[in-house]
Amino acid sequence: MYPSKYLEDLLVEELPEDAQKKLKNLSSLEFIKSGKNVILAGNAGTGKTHIATGLGIKASNLPLFQVTHLKIFRVNSFFHLLP
Repeated sequence: MYPSKYLEDLLVEELPEDAQKKLKNLSSLEFIKSGKNVILAGNAGTGKTHIATGLGIKASNLPLFQVTHLKIFRVNSFFHLLP
């Protein structure tokens, strides 16, 4: 996993506007409870890794029955996994 980056340490005001709007919904972790995946896309330096790591740390604190596994991929690594 990447170095610890907590959602609480994220400078929300420095995120792109669309990320600021979506962060509240993402940080609720409802996507986990509804069995959905999340893909974060954007330019370099826009907070994608910080958000992904923060969500992963927050999710890891949920009871085990809610989080069965967590994977964070960078796009170039992900495509190497495809058949």
